[in-house]
Amino acid sequence: MKRLTIALALLLAGNASLAQYRATGKASFYAKKFDGRLTANGEVFSNRELTAAHRTLPFGTWVRVTNLSNGRQVTVRINDRGPFIRNRIIDLSQAAADSLDFRRQGLTMVLVEQIDPPVPDTPSPATPEPEPLVWQPELWSGLWEGTLHVYDRNGFVQQVAMALHVAPADVADRYRWHISYAGEVRPYHLVLVDDSAGQCAIDENQGVLLMGRCLPRHLHFRFAVEGHLLDCTYDLLGDSTLLFAMDSGPSEHTWITGMASATDGGRVLVYDISHIQRAVLYRRPTH
Repeated sequence: MKRLTIALALLLAGNASLAQYRATGKASFYAKKFDGRLTANGEVFSNRELTAAHRTLPFGTWVRVTNLSNGRQVTVRINDRGPFIRNRIIDLSQAAADSLDFRRQGLTMVLVEQIDPPVPDTPSPATPEPEPLVWQPELWSGLWEGTLHVYDRNGFVQQVAMALHVAPADVADRYRWHISYAGEVRPYHLVLVDDSAGQCAIDENQGVLLMGRCLPRHLHFRFAVEGHLLDCTYDLLGDSTLLFAMDSGPSEHTWITGMASATDGGRVLVYDISHIQRAVLYRRPTH
């Protein structure tokens, strides 16, 4: 009985090793016209990637392909079905065919062997530190220009030239925040109220101070004027692009939804948005 058990274990081990695919046959490669088309597993095909088509191997299988005429090898991932021509066992991307050095011939005899997926040799990136709340004026300083698009409930209304000039003021913790629409300048100031807590304000002069939140690359202000609630944001994308957004609507809620009982989540007040403004501003190069 013991001998039978050992023999069965050896047989199973042999069958497990045979489960890894191994075959010899002809390899071809994709024509250039297939670039950009979808593969059988839904990927966008690229002849620059090391991928291949096989009739039966599961998608995501990795195989090592050896050119039997010159000994060159390449590792590819299966992401498509084919080739559907007799006596061909694998269809390679042009990058893989170049690695095997057979594009001139068009076809070559290869050995295809299933292998384990490659293990990344780069360590996982460290978790980034939380971005500090302190506003960084050097990221914003300069002249930003672009076009403001205005929309209402019926759609597009108009577009006007918009510019924002940010520069240090003569007083500490104040910065010129001059906004112009179609050439009309509004000489506001950005005031750092408590930069360690990310609190700032837009001083519109004449006693109007719009309190808001400032992160290194994001400013957010919310205020109400003459029965309208406004949300205004500025976002930096990289070093040369700034996104401006302002949404407005009635300061009184328009709809009520949800359940009346607090145990069911309570009521939700929904506010209408009647006007939308969007602008992409680009930093003007300094000379």
